[in-house]
Amino acid sequence: TVVEVVYGEELKGDRVASCFNNPIYHFTDCYRLSEGRNQIGTTLFERGFRMVQLTIRNFDRPVKVSQIRGIDRCYPFARRGSFFCSDYLLNRIYDVCQETLLACGSDTFIDPWRERGFWVNDLIVLNRANLVCFGAQEIHRRCFELAFSQSNEAGLLPAVCPAPRDNGSFDFIFAPTNLFMMLMLHDYWMYSGDGETVKKYLPHIERILNVLWEFADDKGVLTARGRSAKWTFCDCC
Repeated sequence: TVVEVVYGEELKGDRVASCFNNPIYHFTDCYRLSEGRNQIGTTLFERGFRMVQLTIRNFDRPVKVSQIRGIDRCYPFARRGSFFCSDYLLNRIYDVCQETLLACGSDTFIDPWRERGFWVNDLIVLNRANLVCFGAQEIHRRCFELAFSQSNEAGLLPAVCPAPRDNGSFDFIFAPTNLFMMLMLHDYWMYSGDGETVKKYLPHIERILNVLWEFADDKGVLTARGRSAKWTFCDCC
């Protein structure tokens, strides 16, 4: 007997949407059961969801589901910032945003849904927002440590951590990620006063600044390389 567990945020027709435009995103876990009572679930990877769908296949007698449960595992943030005004819609928006931040905190900052990965790019927003709402905590220092631990041979940081490696190529190395890191460390320093952590990474930042010009084209525009070339980040003023 096979059980397929689909995690999702919305319905497509009468079923949970599990496959999206990018073919690498298929949000289904498949379990092949043994005879008798079974306990299934995720162990190595967390799942974020609003809805769960079970599909049971290949059985010739009744299958009994004894219990289904979801366990909320999030970083134990302490609420520091608050917001209240006469516009209750704005109050609600603030509350929803803060709950989203809570859902993004595990042992690192992660996507609340999708692959639940630590995207270093996203830290430019999550880092500062969490500093305002919850204050500087160990999770910020852990994110910096993990990001810099994944630097490639040239000293550049990947956009996702841990990062896939392909013979030392520049896949998943984005110029914005490396430039954002300077802003992230600055925000962390301003809110925490933890100069020692920031000083530890200054040699890495200097190396990034020296190497990053390798991404410049003949017009001085920084561009991605390898498979990362399909990723484009633009600031429009």
